[in-house]
Amino acid sequence: NQECFPTYTFDLLQSGDDKLSPGVNFRFVEKYRLNETDYRTTTKMYGLRFVLTVAGHGGRFDIRRLFLAIGSGIGYMIIAELISEFIFMRIHRHREEFRRNKIK
Repeated sequence: NQECFPTYTFDLLQSGDDKLSPGVNFRFVEKYRLNETDYRTTTKMYGLRFVLTVAGHGGRFDIRRLFLAIGSGIGYMIIAELISEFIFMRIHRHREEFRRNKIK
């Protein structure tokens, strides 16, 4: 039984000896069109930028896990139906109307 264990790596994007602009600064450009006129908004951002890389290997297909997941989903739907029926038939203020109109 092999499990998927992802690996995480972190990298420093700056050189470390930046005296004029320490940290990360970059420009983000957004282009859009409004009333047949093209606009471009440029935003200069300052601060820290985190780049997180996640790598891993996917597991192989297992038919038993597939049917277990399908069965669990069906079970959750049945439980939700039972709870909602209990609420509508016993607790709700219009319970008499629900009882009259319930399809059996």
